[in-house]
Amino acid sequence: MRPGRHACPEFWADRIATAARIAEEGGRLQQVAEAWGTSLALVSVRLRQVAPEVHTRLKENPWPGSHSPDEVRRRLQIILNSKSKTEAAREIGITRSGVCRFMNDYAPFGALDALKDYEDAA
Repeated sequence: MRPGRHACPEFWADRIATAARIAEEGGRLQQVAEAWGTSLALVSVRLRQVAPEVHTRLKENPWPGSHSPDEVRRRLQIILNSKSKTEAAREIGITRSGVCRFMNDYAPFGALDALKDYEDAA
């Protein structure tokens, strides 16, 4: 079937079923885009229009690259004990901007507070 607008209910039922299956398996919007053979932007816009509950479930699934609590604690400890972000990045094995992104994602209020929270939760 050619790409573009399709009013055919069977077409959208099939695509929504594919998206729902991927959501149940813990997938993300990018995996739906690959299964549909379309762009991520199209998937996001169309799913929001035709199946908002499936779109929400896909957005709520965790990232496959998310870190375990032990790994987060290890990285936070390295960041706290390092003299600079560059030194921490070398020890962890990521880039300096990766350290900044990690801090934004896992420790938005500072490494010390985040480490305390992770240790209290353990």
